Amino acid sequence: MSNKNTVSHDYLSDKAHFADVVNFYFFDGKQVIRPDDLENEDAVEEVILNSFGEIFTNNKYRDVVKRVVVKSNFRTTYAVVGIENQSYIDYAMPVRNMVYDALNYASQIAEQKKQNKKEKKYADANEYLSGVKKEVRIKPVITLVINLSKDKWDGPLRLSDMFGDMAPEVKYKISDYELQLIDPHDIDSFSMFHTELGDVLEFIKRQNEDMYLKNMKAEKGDDWELSQDSVNMINTFTGSKIPITEKEGGKINMCRATEALIEEGIDLGVDIGVDKHLIDLICKKMTKGKSIEVIADEVEENCDKVEAIYNIAKKYAPDYDIDRIYEEMKNSESEAEDGVK
Repeated sequence: MSNKNTVSHDYLSDKAHFADVVNFYFFDGKQVIRPDDLENEDAVEEVILNSFGEIFTNNKYRDVVKRVVVKSNFRTTYAVVGIENQSYIDYAMPVRNMVYDALNYASQIAEQKKQNKKEKKYADANEYLSGVKKEVRIKPVITLVINLSKDKWDGPLRLSDMFGDMAPEVKYKISDYELQLIDPHDIDSFSMFHTELGDVLEFIKRQNEDMYLKNMKAEKGDDWELSQDSVNMINTFTGSKIPITEKEGGKINMCRATEALIEEGIDLGVDIGVDKHLIDLICKKMTKGKSIEVIADEVEENCDKVEAIYNIAKKYAPDYDIDRIYEEMKNSESEAEDGVK
């Protein structure tokens, strides 16, 4: 699992953050789902997915999945909700999610067949042959995609968006699949979130603004604090270098933490499009003889960026001096910018 996947998985596995996502998407931020209404759900489709590994180039199973109990309008609904954290725009996402959901449904049926076979209680031949009972019930499965990239989602939002031109008579008969997307670039008010996840997503949206750190500092006020986990998410997905050393009661005062960056004129807090951690990660994979394409897939970065690091890093093999590679990357980036100017 890449660093980005690990950070986002741990952050959104937290029940408070997970409930915040579900409440935002389904209930416009109303606190319908409580953290206690969530239970961890085994990635039951993982075994099946491994048989189709070639289909999935980046994730072999869901990032986070939980059982959810929804109590509203005197009705209790049990569902399975998965979250896919996307650090890049996957243009095959509708197909990927559709397979995830279908395999979860298949695994639920398989579990019922197993139980029915054990009990050997069938009402008739149809139940015996199908392996499930006539009154079979399964939990609905919903997969939410959170766009954590700096770019607004421009990929397909439903399966039919991926079809070519076709006769309407045929198109209307084809079952569609809609992507359930949370894109911070489309969110106007982050006040519907009730955890620090709202601040994280706001950072992701506003990272493309000029002087965004200064603007957010002014808007949030002197008492603006975030946990180390939230700052780690922000640094990981925006490339910011917000320090996480100054804590008060387990929280980081964001105004003080960003002051040095703002005074130095470093708004985004990153020198180039890569950091030493990414370089180190790529170098470790190079020592294992992995290709540029495989490395790009595993670290969830585009091939061009990985190739640029790869070509510089290979000159420093087999020791891979990370500092020297980083400095050369900075110099090459500066030369490229000068050339553009």
